[in-house]
Amino acid sequence: MIDKEYSFDEFDTVSFSEWKERISHDQKEISFDALDRKLSEGIMVSPFHHKDSISDFTRRNGKFFSAYGPCLNLSSCFSQNEDILEALTNGVDGVIIKVLDNFSFDNCLREVIPNICHLSFESDNPGEIYKDYFKWLMRHSVDKSKVKGYLLDTGELGKVKDRSESPYIYDLLSSVDFLPGIRFIELSGVADDENLYEKELANICSEFVYCLEKYVDKGCEIERIISSLFFHIHSGDNFFLEIAKIRSLNFLSALILKAYGLDKSRYIPIHVTTKPKTGMEQISDCAQIMSALLGGADSVTSSVDSRKKMENRVSRNVMNILKEEAYFDKTINPIEGSYFIESLTEKMIKSVWSLFLDKQKTGDYSPVTFRVNK
Repeated sequence: MIDKEYSFDEFDTVSFSEWKERISHDQKEISFDALDRKLSEGIMVSPFHHKDSISDFTRRNGKFFSAYGPCLNLSSCFSQNEDILEALTNGVDGVIIKVLDNFSFDNCLREVIPNICHLSFESDNPGEIYKDYFKWLMRHSVDKSKVKGYLLDTGELGKVKDRSESPYIYDLLSSVDFLPGIRFIELSGVADDENLYEKELANICSEFVYCLEKYVDKGCEIERIISSLFFHIHSGDNFFLEIAKIRSLNFLSALILKAYGLDKSRYIPIHVTTKPKTGMEQISDCAQIMSALLGGADSVTSSVDSRKKMENRVSRNVMNILKEEAYFDKTINPIEGSYFIESLTEKMIKSVWSLFLDKQKTGDYSPVTFRVNK
């Protein structure tokens, strides 16, 4: 029986320099600095982290995450009404609907209540889908202020380098038939050489600023532009770097919005799509979803074949378990205090910001190369 209370105050505080000295002693001929290594993604990491590893840079300049609601579980690419209803009645927060030939809102959304779930659309003609959706909502007397979703462009315009040039974007921004909860300007990028994470984020930030400047110059209200934007990130298998990437994008977008004089209530949501998986590979999908939740994503879609019911059920339940039983989305900024991830995030932010500023100085916006889900 323990009859005494113990606390950490009884242990001596060990400083970073003392830890460094002990590590150097144990490594003998290998210096402490030689233990740092460069990842294939171009980021330098150290095997040892301490509270002194983190400066107050991130605390002074921005925020990492959205605190406006839990992360949404969005099932992908359904086109049949029965599949949509099955997904919505089995735990998902919304669906991404693939618009095919002879698509009908009346058939597809039968018995679906748009203002209590997140309905997104994947189409090769998103401008027309937006307008038809608006008419359908008005015809059914749906409160358009409560309707939320994304528009994903899978047409030729969705493949061009500078997707913000798509002509329907200006038409929708200047239209009186506006759905404030539908985000149709998708910013998503990849970099095909070294420093993948930094260049991907720097390209997205450049395209973000270019998009703002372009449509403000055309006479669009900046508030409407902001409410129409969303970031679309395709996740990878590097667990810690994926967390740092999402956190960094959250922070950097807040920094850019601050530069435009916009208050903290203005926020660009981040949607994450996992890599396509089949069969037993879906187990690794869990790690990608975890990294999205821990990084502060606003919505996640697990990439599975919508025609395979068992795979859809597994992907649905992975995130449902993480949310409902592991409470992954109930804690605000759960990564705070993890010296390694905080240090990794700070390094990524500084590197991306430097690349971004270089692009601004040279006038090279390097428009994003957009990836399209098929």
